Amino acid sequence: MDVGDMPFELIIGVGIGDIGTIKCVGDIPDYFQVFRAHIVDELARQVTGNYSRNDLDEQSRIRVTAFKNKKVLRRFDLGKRFPTYNHAFIRIDGGDRVFQTPGNPGAVFGLSKDDLRVRLVLSFDPDTITEIRAEGPGWAVNLSRTPEESRKEQNSAAVTPKVTWMAETGEVWEAELIDELLNTLSDLDAVRYREQEDRNGKPVFTITLTGQKPYTLEVFARQDNLYPARSSESEYPFALFFAITENIITFFTGDRS
Repeated sequence: MDVGDMPFELIIGVGIGDIGTIKCVGDIPDYFQVFRAHIVDELARQVTGNYSRNDLDEQSRIRVTAFKNKKVLRRFDLGKRFPTYNHAFIRIDGGDRVFQTPGNPGAVFGLSKDDLRVRLVLSFDPDTITEIRAEGPGWAVNLSRTPEESRKEQNSAAVTPKVTWMAETGEVWEAELIDELLNTLSDLDAVRYREQEDRNGKPVFTITLTGQKPYTLEVFARQDNLYPARSSESEYPFALFFAITENIITFFTGDRS
């Protein structure tokens, strides 16, 4: 089997049902090459025992299938790991024989679909943002970045920061705090994706950023420790951790000092 020409795809199934096709990124292809060497070139001794005892039965096994251009390159089942001897049980291509392989391949291939998905739900260049609008029930804040030339004309003698953010009321907001906010939003990760979007109710918080294009984040009523949300940069609904979400909301509604 040749897995040198990436990318390939893995279908990873836990138990009876497969969880879907996932494009391999990051460490998984590299690990697969190492693991291939273990199971193909360095197969340990054959071991005896029934499949359920080694967690290779249909209910317990982790099934891994590697594809390239819809062609199956390799299929194998992973079973129980024995940390004492640092090996795991494996059955190749549905064969009858059970082998041992070094290490803990289940730590990589035993991940769920949500574990493998990229969780970045909002991304942009903070330096391109020129307007910020944040709103919730009964309140709204509009901020605009003032060009440097305008600041010098307004007060040529004053020493001002490189960027000034001003509200419609004329209040100047501290640029460093705005920078921290934009840095947080520009690399925003979800805790997890939601399988179904609850369209009942209105957002409790919405922020719209104007830059190279509009970016929008809508946050809905808190559920336990998570806030359901959606973003203009993600086609899937997701959930945000309550702490980071409430910090963003409080930035506009509370004390910013």
